[in-house]
Amino acid sequence: MGEQSYWATRHAIEYEPMEPVAVKGKAEPVGLWGAARARSRFGVDLDPGRAAPLVGRDDELAVLQQPYARTLHESACHLVTLIGEAGIGKSRLVAELHAYVDARPELAFWRQGRCLPYGDGAPSGR
Repeated sequence: MGEQSYWATRHAIEYEPMEPVAVKGKAEPVGLWGAARARSRFGVDLDPGRAAPLVGRDDELAVLQQPYARTLHESACHLVTLIGEAGIGKSRLVAELHAYVDARPELAFWRQGRCLPYGDGAPSGR
């Protein structure tokens, strides 16, 4: 990875420095970085690092894990919508689901979306 790409993506990708290389048209060797791993698997959530243990949310997490289990058995897609007030732990539950899926041996493909609350940031139509 070159310098511009490194600086643009360093928050989403963990890099390891590589030996600089001589490039035609440049007086000095150019620094390179090799991508080591993604800090964000889904394009929006940076790795939060070490979080406190999840307490008292086993039922909610099980509700999110059930469609995944059905998907494995039925070979069908499932849609899960997680709705709630700000600050109740929706992102934390999704992070726990990510960890659950990552710990399983199956290769999983999933899409994650986000939306604004109804009307927030939407054009008024005037």
